[in-house]
Amino acid sequence: IANTVATIVTWTTQDFDVGELIDISGGPTLITIPANGAGLYLITANVEFQGTGATYCKAYITAPAGNTVASQSSHSNVITINTLLSLAIIVPLVATSTITLAVQHNHGSNLNLLAAGTTLQAVKLI
Repeated sequence: IANTVATIVTWTTQDFDVGELIDISGGPTLITIPANGAGLYLITANVEFQGTGATYCKAYITAPAGNTVASQSSHSNVITINTLLSLAIIVPLVATSTITLAVQHNHGSNLNLLAAGTTLQAVKLI
């Protein structure tokens, strides 16, 4: 992840996908609500930045029309530990709505996300 640049997370694997919400090969940055999927959704995300030394790390979920619906940031100057951010929101979504997870930091150089600690989930409640 480049320094100070808001970057949408690209997914390379999925654990499970009920309803075909993500297309890893064709649209690896988006969860898309299917045509028959309108409803109330619980969206959760975890982002784990590699031990940073960055004073600022941020993660945010965008939903319909690219609007930020949840965000979490951390201000720290500890170099040796990873920074973990967790987000959750319940939001109504209509068919073809898209959800993304974006991140940003000010480490001073490129910074990695740790795959095991970085997740995005969408669960239809009703």
